[in-house]
Amino acid sequence: SHAVELNTFTFRGSIGDGRLWFVEYYVPWCRGCKRMEAQWNELGEIFNTHPNVVIARFDCMADEALCEWQGIDRTPTLKLYFKGKAVETYKADFYHVDLMRPFLLKMLD
Repeated sequence: SHAVELNTFTFRGSIGDGRLWFVEYYVPWCRGCKRMEAQWNELGEIFNTHPNVVIARFDCMADEALCEWQGIDRTPTLKLYFKGKAVETYKADFYHVDLMRPFLLKMLD
């Protein structure tokens, strides 16, 4: 996978590093999360060499309190962070790389 797996210990320091962090909040048994996994990995591959964008994931089963603190009430939820602050929650009827990629490029501008 080209997505960075965040955890309780790496979350805050990572999303605050000055790059744009696009984080998928998931739980391992979530059907919607499993369905979008290939799209998320492809997005990670596309942005793998981009110096200002990181595609990441966070398992809410590993730290429910952190997910609650971030306002995650269902999975998958996709949030965009810049300098440690949530700047946008990505909303779509379905998650496809052809929709997420232009969204990210627009947010970079």
